[in-house]
Amino acid sequence: MKLSFKTYQFIKSTIWLFFACYAYYCFLELEKTSLKICLILSIPIIRLSIIDFFDKYYKAGYPTLLAWFKLATFTTLMVPFLIMLPSFDTSQTTLVFETNQISNTYVLDSILIILIGLLAVAFAETMLKFRKSKKREDLGIHYKLKNYNLFFIASITVLILNIALVISNTTGFGSEGVNLNASFVVQIINILSNVFLTTIAYFKFFRIHTNKNINTLLYCYIGLSLGLGFLSGMKENVIVPIILVLIPYFSAGNKPKVKQLVIPVFILLFLYPLNNNYREALKDFPVKTVAFYAAINKTFSSEIFTEEEADYSLSERYQGFSPLLYGASIEGQWHTYKYLNRYIYLPVAWFAPRFVLPNKPTSTTGTELYKLMREIDFTDVSITPTTYGWSYLEGGYIPLFISFFLYAIVLCFIELIYPLDNLKGFVIYGVLVIGMIKIESDIYFRINAIFQTIFVISVFFKFFLNKYKVIKTND
Repeated sequence: MKLSFKTYQFIKSTIWLFFACYAYYCFLELEKTSLKICLILSIPIIRLSIIDFFDKYYKAGYPTLLAWFKLATFTTLMVPFLIMLPSFDTSQTTLVFETNQISNTYVLDSILIILIGLLAVAFAETMLKFRKSKKREDLGIHYKLKNYNLFFIASITVLILNIALVISNTTGFGSEGVNLNASFVVQIINILSNVFLTTIAYFKFFRIHTNKNINTLLYCYIGLSLGLGFLSGMKENVIVPIILVLIPYFSAGNKPKVKQLVIPVFILLFLYPLNNNYREALKDFPVKTVAFYAAINKTFSSEIFTEEEADYSLSERYQGFSPLLYGASIEGQWHTYKYLNRYIYLPVAWFAPRFVLPNKPTSTTGTELYKLMREIDFTDVSITPTTYGWSYLEGGYIPLFISFFLYAIVLCFIELIYPLDNLKGFVIYGVLVIGMIKIESDIYFRINAIFQTIFVISVFFKFFLNKYKVIKTND
């Protein structure tokens, strides 16, 4: 779904107008000079994040992968910062993770962290934009299923494996987790689940495959994926299948009707409090079926949205900037991974098993950070200072710039190698978008996950689809 020029200009003008009004008000009210500097620095950050998102969307006809990352940066970090700005001026500290009071003197450092990260991304994009302007060969790449029955059986098998992982409490909210050697297998299953759903939705909405059972398979897959997402107790797992279906839906030029939106809205209004109650019940009832019945009982025996729940939900969404504030304050105390020393493992760590490469980095930094924060020796709780905070913890502004530059280079090359004019590029784009809209994991593990995803998708296409080329025409 492309942006018209009028819509594009209207959105940009509205964003700048709202910011100008808010900034003017804040300048009149703020007393701390450092916060006024932060407000000034917000101008290039807004330009490099939300404005650049719409620039890329309008010019390319779709948001690039990095554009999604910039949008998430704005909504997750800058919106909370602007909302919290008056409180930074009236208080000396900010409560982070409901336990730690962090000095507001680190607000300026946090804003600089965001700005430097975005500048690194912009620098990488500028370096590679001339490569993107080269002409492509006049051949289109198309794909067809080798065997529908095999594809159907494999897709359902992957979904069943995902269900087994959730029911066995291996994945999902409150899960016991998996050992480090088995984690790669779990990641492959999760990736394949997303790949199957995206491919099925693409066949349906672009009318690539004529088999009538594709419709049935899509509806079954969506329903089971949503049910699985709810059973996991994680809202993310409910939202991801919806996004994976909406991307090909809108890309195919479809526009939703009002009546098509009513039912999903009512379902979400019901599922939201039910999911919250289910997560709470899992703490008292580890058995998921018992927790599910307890959640249903609580949901129907009380108001859908209480004032307390509404306040909590609102505050929960404006936590993005506070964790970054914490990350900026403890850089000198963090010693787990420093100065990009683990990046030497990137070329091989994404595919080498741990028994072959026992020293490769582990994704336990979140628990290590929690132990540092609470000054304890053991925990299974994980926290994040956001993607920007992790890069800053590597050793300050220089590792921050280098890691974001490398991340942008990787994503730019991926979009150069796998364009959206064929199914493989589309599936890679759709699956990777999920990671772009979450500003949580650090750059090293983001790149590692990207390599794993592309590898799994490549094997998937080799096994299930035939590739053929057709001559492009101007008709």
